[in-house]
Amino acid sequence: MDRNGYNPSILDTEAGVCYICGRQTETARHEIYGGKNRQVSKREGFWVNLCPDCHARVHRYNDFATAALKEPCEAVYEQSHSKTHFSSLHLREYRS
Repeated sequence: MDRNGYNPSILDTEAGVCYICGRQTETARHEIYGGKNRQVSKREGFWVNLCPDCHARVHRYNDFATAALKEPCEAVYEQSHSKTHFSSLHLREYRS
């Protein structure tokens, strides 16, 4: 866990490289499940680095966020945890 309370991301992401478009630029850490789920995202490693354009896009379009972030996150998580365990996290934004 880092000094800001984040466990390492379960997705292949690195600072300065956008997880979605791959552009090398300034990036911000984005919790895949935000709001009331932010602490779960930090604890479980459900976050990625995004460029400003992609960050704005995932906040603007829920379908894009689901396809680009939530579905891959669930798939990777379920490689080492059960679907039941993922469901037990009670993520309020889970699938629209």
